[in-house]
Amino acid sequence: MDVNDVTSRLNEQMTTELYKQLGTVSKKTITSTLLDNLIEMIMNETLRPNYTFPNENDMCAQLGVSRSSLREAYTALAAMGFIRRTKSGTTVNPMRQIVASIPLRYLLRHADLDEIMEYRIMLETQTAYLAAKYADEMMILELSNILDEMRSNNGSDVSRLSQLDISFHFTIATASNNSLLKNTLVAVSNELERSSYSGYSLDPKTTISNSLDFHQQILEAIREHDQKKARRAMRNHVKDIYTVLMRNLLK
Repeated sequence: MDVNDVTSRLNEQMTTELYKQLGTVSKKTITSTLLDNLIEMIMNETLRPNYTFPNENDMCAQLGVSRSSLREAYTALAAMGFIRRTKSGTTVNPMRQIVASIPLRYLLRHADLDEIMEYRIMLETQTAYLAAKYADEMMILELSNILDEMRSNNGSDVSRLSQLDISFHFTIATASNNSLLKNTLVAVSNELERSSYSGYSLDPKTTISNSLDFHQQILEAIREHDQKKARRAMRNHVKDIYTVLMRNLLK
């Protein structure tokens, strides 16, 4: 069997797996479901680099979707760097090219908790450090007001508490006076929301109490313009979040 035969057989196997995993998707959910599933299959290499998708008409018939819906998904995938579209067909890009252009939130989706914790420690300890250097009275007051509302909530509305938590972190990133750090934090907002909500929900009493204490320590360090103290407090806070998540994951 020559190289072309091997490639053709692998392509057929991936096409079979493509149809198996996607199943029949209704028009109502095609935009989100088809796109998310295709991204998942590319990222876990069910569909490997240089895989060529089936003919559009065949694929639409197999999945039970319209051609326009499939093209919308392809357009989004191409814009995010997952695939390339030419006259000869639609093909999965090399992983190096995908990683260079893929939105950060999709990379985080495939990282484990240890990796995410290390990434957030790297990012957020620096925003806290710079916020302690640059934050003015208005930013400090805004942080204080957010924390006051968090204390008033105290777990009565976990969704709202999580939103306030994220606002606190975003305000710190804004106060860092570094737009790149701020925008990077915005790019991982889904992970911030997930970790915050999960932590508060899994172990409400302990997690909320600890979180409020850590937020207070971070605020005090920024108010005092103590950069090292702010960095240390943020590091302890992020580590505590993922300690709770990992502990519950192992139960």
